[in-house]
Amino acid sequence: MFIHIPRTGGTALRAHYGWSSYQQHKPIAAHIVDGTDWVDRDTFTIVRNPFDRLVSLCGFEHRERLKRENRRLTAADFTAWLERDRRQPGGAVPILYAGTAFAIHVCAPMVDFVCVEGELMVDQVYHFEGWGGPAWPFDCPRLNESAREKEYRSYYHHDAREIAEDLYRQDLETFNYEF
Repeated sequence: MFIHIPRTGGTALRAHYGWSSYQQHKPIAAHIVDGTDWVDRDTFTIVRNPFDRLVSLCGFEHRERLKRENRRLTAADFTAWLERDRRQPGGAVPILYAGTAFAIHVCAPMVDFVCVEGELMVDQVYHFEGWGGPAWPFDCPRLNESAREKEYRSYYHHDAREIAEDLYRQDLETFNYEF
């Protein structure tokens, strides 16, 4: 069973392998409560460097405007988006499963999708950065790449980095990422 965290490459896997997109970003805690027979199934997820993922989330939200303006995401776009709401970047970004006990913000830390009470509940964690490499188990191209510079560090000034570190501290520690 695949636990799909937003902006980690899951849409490419779903499209390539024909997996259903029904409830595609559902946290594992909701599967447990729903009674999904997940215990006897292999579970996996893909994680991404939280700093890179945050830039990708911003680029994805701005994709239509950037396309209309025929330009790429800039550091100024990213900073303005990030500072709209320091507690949850991209305050206008949708809440998934709104109105349920498992409502989750698209920008939520990755641990919120795959951990329950601090315990990692998936059998296997793949890193987005390994896509296409020798340890990458899937044979599919990437999809939905945002119109942005590939190097995420160029989007961060000191305050933006601190905001991201505060928001994703658990992700950085759990999945062994750094700036």
